[in-house]
Amino acid sequence: MSKKKAWAKGTVAGVGALTLLASTVFTAAALNRGTQPGEGTQGCDVSWTAQSVLDIDLAENDPNYGNLVHDEKGNPAGTNYQWTGFIKEVSPKLGHAGYMEIGHHYQDGADPTPVRVATGTTKQHWRVNLGTNKALKNAKVIFTLPPEVRGKEVFVDLQGGVDNVNTWGNEPYTQYRAGRTPLTQGAVVDNGNGTWTINIGDLPAMNSRVVDFYVRVGTSLNLTDQFVATAVLTARGTDPQCTQRPPQPQDRVEFGQWTDGAITCEKGTVTQTRTKTTTPFTWDDGTQQWVPGTPVVTQETQERDKTEQEREQCKPQDLVEFGQWEDGEVTCAKTTVTQTRTKTTTPHVWDNNTKTWKPGTPVVTTETQERQKTQAEHEQCKPADRIEYGEWTDGAITCDKPTVTQTRSKSVTTFTFDDATKTWKPGAPVVTEETQERDKTQAEHEQCKPETKTEFSQWADEQLTCDKPTVTQKRTKTVTEYTFDDATKTWKPGTPVVTTETQERDKTQAEHEQCKPETKTEFSQWADEQLTCDKPTVTQKRTKTVTEYTFDDATKTWKPGAPVVTEETQERDKTQAEHEQCKPEPKVEFSAWEDGKVTCESTKVTQKRTKTVTEYTFDDATKTWKPGTPVVTEETQERDKTMAEHEQCKPESKVEISQWQDEKVTCESPKVKQTRTKTVTSAVFDEATKTWKMGEPVVTIEAGERDKTDAEKAACAPGAPGKQLAKTGSPILIIGSIAGLLALAGGALVIAKRRRA
Repeated sequence: MSKKKAWAKGTVAGVGALTLLASTVFTAAALNRGTQPGEGTQGCDVSWTAQSVLDIDLAENDPNYGNLVHDEKGNPAGTNYQWTGFIKEVSPKLGHAGYMEIGHHYQDGADPTPVRVATGTTKQHWRVNLGTNKALKNAKVIFTLPPEVRGKEVFVDLQGGVDNVNTWGNEPYTQYRAGRTPLTQGAVVDNGNGTWTINIGDLPAMNSRVVDFYVRVGTSLNLTDQFVATAVLTARGTDPQCTQRPPQPQDRVEFGQWTDGAITCEKGTVTQTRTKTTTPFTWDDGTQQWVPGTPVVTQETQERDKTEQEREQCKPQDLVEFGQWEDGEVTCAKTTVTQTRTKTTTPHVWDNNTKTWKPGTPVVTTETQERQKTQAEHEQCKPADRIEYGEWTDGAITCDKPTVTQTRSKSVTTFTFDDATKTWKPGAPVVTEETQERDKTQAEHEQCKPETKTEFSQWADEQLTCDKPTVTQKRTKTVTEYTFDDATKTWKPGTPVVTTETQERDKTQAEHEQCKPETKTEFSQWADEQLTCDKPTVTQKRTKTVTEYTFDDATKTWKPGAPVVTEETQERDKTQAEHEQCKPEPKVEFSAWEDGKVTCESTKVTQKRTKTVTEYTFDDATKTWKPGTPVVTEETQERDKTMAEHEQCKPESKVEISQWQDEKVTCESPKVKQTRTKTVTSAVFDEATKTWKMGEPVVTIEAGERDKTDAEKAACAPGAPGKQLAKTGSPILIIGSIAGLLALAGGALVIAKRRRA
């Protein structure tokens, strides 16, 4: 366990929730036996978590945070509680690409002390300490204080951000150097809910950051309780795959619940509405991620069938139609009239096809009733009136009619109905005046001849034409003289004399609009874009030129405006020839060459392998090339033998041995020396022909001895004839021996020359 570094005395540099303090340093090797890994990185999204419990009496078997008082090797973790309680962290010892831990202890004044009772100067000291092996982008740490101390005064020390952790003297700190740019006061933000945001930004590889938090706990806090703080780092990795923008996600589409609208009886369905929220993703340069953008909310509608209960609520009443009461025969024998009528009852039935109630099969019945006779019907039985007339007298002569009104008196005695007796009795006479019309005399007609009648029709427009700015109007003038019609005794219009009048009027704007030329639309030819093989169609483009006409008030004519040119695109199916251009090359696969039997008759070895060729065929359904049925064939080839294989066919060396030839026979030795030649011819590999050929003979002389023959022994006996000659050496024998040796050597040379040939 490394030795803890001494603390520097700290002083408050200002008053407020965020105050810079002089850095106090401790270097606990923050890894306990039960520490859990805090590495939660997913792909390029870096996520680290560190968590520590501050407990001055933390025990190995603590029910909440057990197994946190020894180091990872099982040794006691330091000398006091400052080295215990590391619940979760990131550490190279856990195989992580960096480290992050939360140091923790109490202190009074400037020095860390093993306090057990809080005083007015007691502070909790939490240190967020981290370093990274790889560069991080947009690094940020959310530090969460224990809930028990939230709302208390907090001091923040940023000097740890430039502290040289690599001088602390133990692992893993010695590997990391401090950030070259100190964190500013604005980099640490109080979120107001017991959490703090440490905005680190971009952090180079093998760099570290240290931020200290001091909480003035007051005198009421029980220091023997357990307090847990958490730090969570998020950042973006900088590996090559992390710096490339991933594909934009599909828009997020969310639907609300369908909600019924008002239920009416006008239709057989119920209109439902729901909201559709479409959220596109936009690129966030800060986090280097696609993030949800501004949602776009629209409304969708649909129709659902009504339920049985809803249909019944709208079921119409039965249709009841009555025919007119029809009177029977009216007689004067009774005071009533018999009436009959039809009653048609039509129930409604539900029509599933139209989703409406429709009239069903009508049921027709007949009803009868008696009604009292009407007065008119009584009148049918009434006696005729008694009528008496006076003389006709002319009235005033007027021109509004072809007759003259005459009057006379008329005395009518009407019979009245006596309800009591049901009989008609004459009433009081009623004297009235009657009128009639008599034809006028011709003289009376002449007094009433009408004035000649002149009539004009309305001005009527002629055919609207676009060749002038005016419209021709016409009307008729009709002059009618009156003539007397003897048949009707009236003045009647004679034959009208009709003439035509004309005039010009300015066109209205609406009429000018009728002469507006059609918008001129011109299209270029469709032009194919680059043919690609990633889709079954070819993109075509063309230009669309639209020229609108505008009205020129000065000339009262339509003139062409500025052309508007746009570009249109469409997809057309590829031709078969174009599909053929995208046909994949046949897929050719070879198995490994397999050797046949190695023989010495040939310098080659036959090899075999399978060749699988898969042609692609066009699928009209999907408009794609798909692999067809593989065609498997067998191929052979000859390969040169390896040297090892040639060695197996190497011929045996040829060995030839001559006869033994005696050397000079002397009497000094009981033996006679002998020599012979040994000729060895070995096979040599000829690279040019890849065959074994016999090489140069190698001749050696072997020496040996044989026992003397009895004759030779006798020649050396004392006193034997020729002994002196034997002692001095026999020239004949010597010559004979040399000649024999030369003969042997010459034979060997002849053999060698023959083999060279």
